[in-house]
Amino acid sequence: MPCAEILLDRSLVTGEPVVSVHADLTPTRRAAGQARALVASVLNGAATRTLDDDTVHSARLVVSELVTNAVLHARTDLHLDICHDEHTLLIAVADGAPVPVAGGAPPAESQSVDHEIEVAIANESGRGMLIVATLAADFGWRPREDVPGKIMWVLLDLDAHPDSAAV
Repeated sequence: MPCAEILLDRSLVTGEPVVSVHADLTPTRRAAGQARALVASVLNGAATRTLDDDTVHSARLVVSELVTNAVLHARTDLHLDICHDEHTLLIAVADGAPVPVAGGAPPAESQSVDHEIEVAIANESGRGMLIVATLAADFGWRPREDVPGKIMWVLLDLDAHPDSAAV
């Protein structure tokens, strides 16, 4: 699963994620709405943490952008992973396209997206990925290990919002 690959690469958690939810989506107009609803359901039902509305809103916005971009550019089936531990939320969207659309040459494999790529994405596709970059603690992409394609991932820092409190 894409989340597991990212978590292992980034060493985000010392144990198992508190929440780990996975869903397959078809590349239709409804996919982004389905992803937003799933994120809200997962985060509002998290048993170990009370997440503020801003965090849930940011996560919904991020997943909507990732899924919309995959539907528009990859046009393949999608796999959505939502994982979080006590401090970090990971949203990953896997698709069958080999590289992200970024207005030119793709960034090197398995790296965070740097400022030049953010600008190229914003110029080509609008402001969506620039918004993601603003909300994210980190984000990037990597090739899939299991099948052809890529994984776009975003980390949101759950501790950055002072209204979020441990239960």
